Amino acid sequence: MPDDSLLRKDYNHKEFKHLVKEAIADELSAVAMYVQMANMVKNPVLRAIIFSIAGDEYNHARTWMTILEQES
Repeated sequence: MPDDSLLRKDYNHKEFKHLVKEAIADELSAVAMYVQMANMVKNPVLRAIIFSIAGDEYNHARTWMTILEQES
């Protein structure tokens, strides 16, 4: 009979990877939303601020991708 702690550890690892993939998708969705919003704004200063926020979200996604690579 398998050790339950090993099964739980594997489940936690799979769940963690699933949550990281969700985080990546959420960050990329936010990037798309902010880019769309930036393209709706005429004020160049506001546009630059919103594009900066989009860049922050993209960097978050890249960080999660690196974490996912390390956990694979």
